[in-house]
Amino acid sequence: MQKAKTAFIFPGQGESHSVGMCKDFYEQFPVVKDTFEEASQILNFDLAKLVFEGPLEELSKTEYCQLAIYVVSVSVLRVIGQEFPEIKPDYCAGLSLGEYSAATASGVISFEQGVRLIQARGSYMQKACADQPSTMAVVLGLTEEEVLTVIKELNMPGIWVANINCPGQVVVSGTHAAIDAFMPKAKEAKAKRVLPLNVAGAFHSPFMQSAADQMTFLLQEMELNEPNSKLIMNVSGLEERELAKIKENLILQITNPVRWQASIGEMAANGVESFIEIGCGRVLSGLNKRMGLSGQTCCINSVKDLELLKNQVLATS
Repeated sequence: MQKAKTAFIFPGQGESHSVGMCKDFYEQFPVVKDTFEEASQILNFDLAKLVFEGPLEELSKTEYCQLAIYVVSVSVLRVIGQEFPEIKPDYCAGLSLGEYSAATASGVISFEQGVRLIQARGSYMQKACADQPSTMAVVLGLTEEEVLTVIKELNMPGIWVANINCPGQVVVSGTHAAIDAFMPKAKEAKAKRVLPLNVAGAFHSPFMQSAADQMTFLLQEMELNEPNSKLIMNVSGLEERELAKIKENLILQITNPVRWQASIGEMAANGVESFIEIGCGRVLSGLNKRMGLSGQTCCINSVKDLELLKNQVLATS
């Protein structure tokens, strides 16, 4: 009989962030204050002030939002490590930006490396968005294959599948014109809903190639560490151990689809029965629920959520 395993999963950029996120952790745990101070020293600006005071418009900019979500995720991760040292992840995974949090949790990159990489990634992606005006939309009720069929029948340049999040939830990226033309066609194909997303541009598409090129140079120069837990990566939805391949996948995910449904499925198939979502928001917990997993998912994005982990430790001890 397979031993039940645990996965730490980390959110990406999207609807998860908000002004004041992680403030209860910041006020209660010195390790969180230390984490924010460490990030601010690396960045040469006060990240805590932006995260806790806003304004939301500034915090939502790609170049700041990605940093904020990463630092919040690592802060909560450090609290869990301090308060529940007996909880060790067998697997780590993160959606898009969250892949950097997962790489940190698995020991592949240090916190300082993560901050520097994400500062660069956010800046490069913001520039790519400015150079090529574009957007994204989420399609509910169609499979990836059905969405690809609609795109093919649309016969317009500049639109791609960007995320396969869970059954019946696929995200597309493209030009404003292509997305505008795609949305009614998807509804004709029996999509339940097609909703435009409030994003800076077409993430996980060829429009982000300039950002990927710049990240290639940065990552090639960086020394990574062997993972101490299994790292599941976005591009393949599979575990990757070789450091050269991990670098390659971190670059490829900027322009390629995020296969989150496959990532969660891979972990579940290999005995993961406990998923712990770490950071801000509850998006990944919602996706897991839609996947109908037999195991449990708990979300830790407030101090009171730590009680869930306490109960989990008691239940398994």
